[in-house]
Amino acid sequence: MSAPEQAPSAPPADAARAFLEAEVDAALAPYRASMPAEQLAWVREQLLEGAVDADGLAALVRAAVPRAVDDSGEVFYSLKPRP
Repeated sequence: MSAPEQAPSAPPADAARAFLEAEVDAALAPYRASMPAEQLAWVREQLLEGAVDADGLAALVRAAVPRAVDDSGEVFYSLKPRP
């Protein structure tokens, strides 16, 4: 009995690139009606190049994940709540 054949999957780099392109396209969607196509394409390429750069990607990851999370359970108010 042979092992079942698996469908070839995209390499992780290709899957990450596809995900990144989809996110950039979604972010630029509101501007499609108000910007010329060539300017929008330029902005898209700049965003993709910046995100693919190792330093740029590291900055995006650091921004997405908080470094310190307050898990004390305390709730801070700027003013004391009125009873």
